[in-house]
Amino acid sequence: LLAAAYALLVTDLFPGNLDTCKIPAIALFTFGVIYLKDSQHAYKYTYAATSIGSMLYGSVKNDFNIAGYIPKRIELIFTGVVIFTFVELLLFPRSSRRMVEKLSLKFFPVLQDFTNQATICAQRMKTFIADSKEHTDYVEALLGDHEDPFQLEKLTALHGEMKSLSNKLKKELDSGLDEPHVGFSLKLNPKAFRGLSRQIADCEVQAILILKSFQTLARYYRNERHPLRHTAWPELHAEILRDIARVSGTCRDKLVAAYPDGRLRPQGGNAVRAVIAASSLREFQDVRLRALAGWSDIYASTIESSAVVHVPGDASTTSDDEEIDPVSIMTISITTTMILDLCRSIQLAGKHVEDIAHTFPASK
Repeated sequence: LLAAAYALLVTDLFPGNLDTCKIPAIALFTFGVIYLKDSQHAYKYTYAATSIGSMLYGSVKNDFNIAGYIPKRIELIFTGVVIFTFVELLLFPRSSRRMVEKLSLKFFPVLQDFTNQATICAQRMKTFIADSKEHTDYVEALLGDHEDPFQLEKLTALHGEMKSLSNKLKKELDSGLDEPHVGFSLKLNPKAFRGLSRQIADCEVQAILILKSFQTLARYYRNERHPLRHTAWPELHAEILRDIARVSGTCRDKLVAAYPDGRLRPQGGNAVRAVIAASSLREFQDVRLRALAGWSDIYASTIESSAVVHVPGDASTTSDDEEIDPVSIMTISITTTMILDLCRSIQLAGKHVEDIAHTFPASK
């Protein structure tokens, strides 16, 4: 509409088909709209820049009758708006705000699945080390999977689901926050939802690091002569992850109960239940403290009881049962650190969910 008004003004000031006036006018307007172009709403600036030329020159069918062509073009634009609105609202209704609410809550069941599978992986590593000393064909006979005895492929698939969810949420977030609010629902809290999206992305990063660490530890544990098989680290990782999975399952159940329709929004006077469910994620602070206590004890005993030596090449081929190379120590330490960071990200995500719940209208 601004381009149309500008075109009409130029034709009134400079009547006639004068290229010496029209071309500079087109250049001036195009420069202005491109200079003011906003990355979040780039289409309207680009469309105005491409429209000014056709408006100032009219159309061949109208014999360059600019004053008659511009109203026709405005009519076509209005018709397009009506068609677009009909398709968006009636045929294919899709709300970015609804997507943000749904994806934000869906993260916690996906996280629960990941922590459950990580617990299974760690438990199978622990069992593999304990039983393979007596059963030479343990991988084939007991685990039944020679290629992936620790089920790391399942953990990889669940991480892929976490990554897809995080990417979708980041993609929809800006549109959801900018979506017009007509008063039928509560507007999204920008600060809380941006913070939640950031922590979900951090959880995904910690998940891939845990997965990579587990893949390295699996190579260590499958080597019969590797010294890490004779430490308490496999049992510690399994214990920490069991604790995380237990707390994560409890929090997920409370969140699902507080949001029956699967969207992070007020519904059915759920303000109190939503706050209680979100506050349950604070328990991950206690999980971190328990994990840190176990980690510090075992790490100190590992350093004291083993000679730390440099082993060239792949650390998974360590041959001396009494020596642990620095790479192995770094791997087990980083694995525990990543698990602790995952707990921290979950706890911070819960803080943002709690901030969202505090904006809900109080039930009468």
